[in-house]
Amino acid sequence: MPEYDIDTFLLSFFNDPNVNPHIRVLGTMDRWGTTSKITSIEKEKTAHTVTSLSFFDKLNERDDILRPTGETIKCFDTYHDSFLISDQLRKCLLMPEEPSYEAFSPTDRQEFIFHVFKALCLGGRLCQFEDFVEPYLECTKLIYKDLVSVTKNPTTGKLQVASQVYKIKNATTSVSPLFPIEHPQNFMYVSIDPVRRYVNVWYHASDTYY
Repeated sequence: MPEYDIDTFLLSFFNDPNVNPHIRVLGTMDRWGTTSKITSIEKEKTAHTVTSLSFFDKLNERDDILRPTGETIKCFDTYHDSFLISDQLRKCLLMPEEPSYEAFSPTDRQEFIFHVFKALCLGGRLCQFEDFVEPYLECTKLIYKDLVSVTKNPTTGKLQVASQVYKIKNATTSVSPLFPIEHPQNFMYVSIDPVRRYVNVWYHASDTYY
């Protein structure tokens, strides 16, 4: 799909009478509402070249994030960007000043599967963190498979992601805003599958209620 068609497509999708009433967004005090008409969208395209969890092998290639058993290495509690950091995995994901942050390159961090993994590891306001990385990886795999379509390249025979995935950073709405407050764990991803002609939406918003 040409880049110049994406804005038109997204606006048409969100404003479609069969779609718009079902796009529920979180408001204040945990109340859900609708956006009604959307007149503009701020988006960011994600990369989507990964077809295997081997992408995360780099977590095991270092000795400062995970133990050989897959257990996360703990650290003294600290807060960063409104998140409680209690292990080296979250430092790797959030804190550029930490040596472990280099485990994933800037290009790696643009991959949609990294976005999914990071969102799961950071969790929500009532999140109970896992002590081992495996549950995060398994859940990442399931969500990623639900949100993107993988096909085989007819020339190379290799698997490739056919879907186009966009992060919706903001939208001009006529009723409820996309997110109730500014928070780094706010996200909405739209995955467009041109093969099956599906559109998937994955949304999460943080609130100040708790």
